[in-house]
Amino acid sequence: TADGIQIVHPRVVEDIMNGGTDENIQQFKNSYEYLKDVPMAYRNMFRVRPDDGIFYQLGIHGQIVWVDTKYDLVVVKHSSNPNAVNMFPAEMYLLDLLRYGLPDGTGKSSKSKSRKSKKSKKGKVV
Repeated sequence: TADGIQIVHPRVVEDIMNGGTDENIQQFKNSYEYLKDVPMAYRNMFRVRPDDGIFYQLGIHGQIVWVDTKYDLVVVKHSSNPNAVNMFPAEMYLLDLLRYGLPDGTGKSSKSKSRKSKKSKKGKVV
């Protein structure tokens, strides 16, 4: 959503997260990108990590669209880097790290919970 307005229909997101038909999932398992220890699929030009609630696109010149449905987070990177392929591992690692910086989905770490100020008997904030 943007300002409370749904931009992409929820059924589209659901379809992508399902990874397509059984045939689509099997085709991806036969591809060079398939890693047996990482549950993934490919649907509507998105790579899908259903267990993590993530789907993403990677462009040949470094463009990225990253959608994390668990944390309601979308990251878009525009790029025209001719050597972008060399950066993908680092960028994917950083995007994964970003998730760990948002444990409650608010953009605040668990250490930064708001503290209510206490007033002393004289009305001063402690």
